[in-house]
Amino acid sequence: MPILRRNPLFRLPLVIMLCFLTGCGGGITRSFTPASDPAEHMASPPATIAPKTVVLMLDGTGNDLNSVTNVGRLHHLVTLQNRRDLSVFYTSGVGADRTGPLGLATGLGFRKDVEAAYGFLSDHFDPETDKLHLYGYSRGAFAARALAGFVHSVGLLDLSQFDQPEDGYDPALTRQRRDFLSALFTAYKFPPGHLRQSVCRDRPERLRDICMRRAATAQVRKRWNVPLRAQYSDVGFDIVGLWDTVEVLGLSNADDNPDHVNPRYSDQICNMKKVLHAVSLDDTRATTYTPVLMTRNRLTRDCDDPGRYHFDKVEEVWFAGAHGDVGGSYPQGALGGVSLNWMLHETEGTGVAGRSIYPEGTEVYQHELDIVHDTERMNRGFQVLFYRNLRDLRRYLAKCKNDHPGSLCGSAVDSFAIHPSAVVRQQADEVISPDLRRTPSGRSPNVLSKGTENLASCIKALPERADNCPPLKIWTAD
Repeated sequence: MPILRRNPLFRLPLVIMLCFLTGCGGGITRSFTPASDPAEHMASPPATIAPKTVVLMLDGTGNDLNSVTNVGRLHHLVTLQNRRDLSVFYTSGVGADRTGPLGLATGLGFRKDVEAAYGFLSDHFDPETDKLHLYGYSRGAFAARALAGFVHSVGLLDLSQFDQPEDGYDPALTRQRRDFLSALFTAYKFPPGHLRQSVCRDRPERLRDICMRRAATAQVRKRWNVPLRAQYSDVGFDIVGLWDTVEVLGLSNADDNPDHVNPRYSDQICNMKKVLHAVSLDDTRATTYTPVLMTRNRLTRDCDDPGRYHFDKVEEVWFAGAHGDVGGSYPQGALGGVSLNWMLHETEGTGVAGRSIYPEGTEVYQHELDIVHDTERMNRGFQVLFYRNLRDLRRYLAKCKNDHPGSLCGSAVDSFAIHPSAVVRQQADEVISPDLRRTPSGRSPNVLSKGTENLASCIKALPERADNCPPLKIWTAD
């Protein structure tokens, strides 16, 4: 048993089997029906007026528009309007298509989602007039961040040479476009090592990785004779809204260090103007679904100016609930409405011309005292692979041993913001689900952490700080 838990090579076949039998997220309705397009990309008709708001949405693991994730619900709120100032892209999560169990287990199909989103962005976004919103959940949130890093490396390209003729359809153009985007993404992901000591030799060490990505992708662009439409510095994301970012690409590891993220992608904050990140307090799979936080010093490594002022634009808030509760992927759950309403409120009026991308005053149903789903108990097969491991907020707040103003590791914040609904929940005597079924103690499970005896008591004591508690504060709107 310990070998299975520690060694990813032993675990992979079992992970795939269990994903097929139970679903990786727990309690989420899955669809493995093969799609004509491997990524099941959906887009609204191109907007015919300018300026407009371009909205990119990347859903969570195994989820599509038949699911009830917050990304899916936001998609419906946005697209069920008769508006011509919105241009919307949506893609289902990895594993929701023909990649099936392998996609669920390893993230297969991830790059196709990023490539398709980038293609849509290049086709529809005008950096001089438009607003740009980016949303994602779970591995879709990490895909959204990888997309932002891709844009920060490549800029915005003119892909019109691959457009279909008005009088017909040429499959060769579709293949050429796909092959070009694939070559571009490969260069971004695997830039040749010799660039470090040639083109990027005179750059500061921290900027050599991003320099290599830019040099490698520029070579591909020039080889294909694809013109640059906008420099990377001219493309910024006005809103980046994320629900509980996790990576889980390739073989799962047994490390819950939020700084140990796949280095093949540029995970950065440089081209984001406002970041909203809803994080789960109660997930029980910290080593597998380690939260990839937006308050890490490493996120400024690729920035021309790595100053800590970047984190002034980040609202990272912790919510009660497991991964799927916060992301809204339980059909009978109402906890997801809490984080979605928070996202709606914080993005109000941020579209073009000061309009919201959804109907003004929109709210969804929420119930902050609804039950928390215990993903480990719901998917008992995973107990063979992953022992119960709760998220360690104290560890996530730790600084590097050599922490200094220019440090690029560890936490960039001194405390975590807890949503008021989580405090109300801990102070309640019991929690009642929407159908009035009473649950023992109501918090299944209680929020616990390796860093404290009982994180629930720490939250319950807020705004005071109890003994042996990490620095926490109640989130308040600006």
